[in-house]
This record gives sequence, C-alpha cells and structure tokens, in this order.
Amino acid sequence: MRRLLLLSILSAPLWAEMMDPINDLRLGPAIVMGPSIKESITTAAGAKASYDWKNTGDIALRYEAGYWQGMSREGRSRSGFIWSVGASYLAMDVTPQSYETGGVTTPNVRRDLALNLKEYGVVLGAGWATQPSPGSLGDWNWEIIPVVRGGLLTIDTVTPGANPEIANGSAPFWEAGLTGGVVLSDKNWLIGLCAGWLYGTSEVKVDLPNGDKSELTVTRNGPEASLQVGIRF
Repeated sequence: MRRLLLLSILSAPLWAEMMDPINDLRLGPAIVMGPSIKESITTAAGAKASYDWKNTGDIALRYEAGYWQGMSREGRSRSGFIWSVGASYLAMDVTPQSYETGGVTTPNVRRDLALNLKEYGVVLGAGWATQPSPGSLGDWNWEIIPVVRGGLLTIDTVTPGANPEIANGSAPFWEAGLTGGVVLSDKNWLIGLCAGWLYGTSEVKVDLPNGDKSELTVTRNGPEASLQVGIRF
C-alpha cells in the first residue's frame, strides 16, 4: 500500500504533464456561399409587393480568429474532445442583377447603386479530434466540429421606382452547421484545411426614405471551405 502511494506521489508531476491542455490561436479566411434574399415591401398606402433577389454575390470571404483547446499527451494532442470560441467578419456586395415578383423577372437597371451585406459574429464550436499521426512535415490529425455562429447583420436595400434611394437595416443573425478537416502541426505552428455546410437566417426590417417599409429575409444554406493558420502553445 505504501509503495502504491509513493508511486502515485512520484508519478503525479508526469501525469500532470501528460494532461496539459493544447492551446491554439487560429485565424484565416473561409469561402462561403452567398445568401438568398427575399424582400417584402409595404407602401405607406398599405399596398404590398414581394421581391426575390436574383444573382446576388455568388461567394464571399469570411474572416475568423479563434481560440481552440484540447487535451494533450506528452506534448502531442490525443484523440478526444476539442472546443473553440472566436469572432468572425463577413462583407459582400449583394447587388442583384434582377428581381422576381409575381413570376416576372425584371432586370436591375441601377446596378451602380451597390448594396452591401455585413456580418459581425461570435462563433462557438465543440467536437472531436483524432490522435495525430507523424509525417514528414509534422503531426497531422482530423477534426470534426459542429459550430454555431451569431451576431449582427446589416444589409442595404433601395426604394422601388424611377429614383431609388439606398436604405440600411440591421438585425441579429444565426447560423449552425458542421465542419471537418485536417490539421498539420509542428512545434509551435499549425495549418488546417476545413470544409463544411452551414444553414442560417435573419429577418431585417428597414424603414425606407419614401415612407415605405421593407422586410428582408436573408438565408444562407450551402457549403464553405476555410484555411486556418496559427500557433500552438
């Protein structure tokens, strides 16, 4: 019994070293699908019309920076739970090439009036990382991470008619999905390639300059791919 107790005391520092957490700082861009946008306008007189924005921006870049943590064993991460928290920013031109209303598609003749969408978000992720395998460039492992992102979305729209004016509105947004990829690490650096699918939506109400009211439904439902670079400490 005394020997077992003595062994436990002597091995405690080694066990603590084996269980030190891995801490990563990662940042990089992601290529994401542009959202679909539908707009409902109610005039000051109470008349209503719905518009389906066609051929807005096909893809956009989202920039993200985050802190990641997982367990480690003797300096090398082991398979098991991994989690992350970070911030993201996206900006894209969503000026439509045309509008569809009542089954009729009308070209947007005022393409010179650029309409922009921006997202300021916080992202949370938690999932699983495999045991790293040694390679010629370093250790590599697979990760699969369910993610949830939310924050503030702002978007531009225009008043209908011959003399359009730009107006802007903002609202909360959310999106959730699943991402997975491979991470290569060596000493204090890492690089990762990930792909996934996200779904999210937001409802934005805008008071137009001419007294009309607009409600925009912004929906993202599609794939994305990202590059991560960072440091491990």
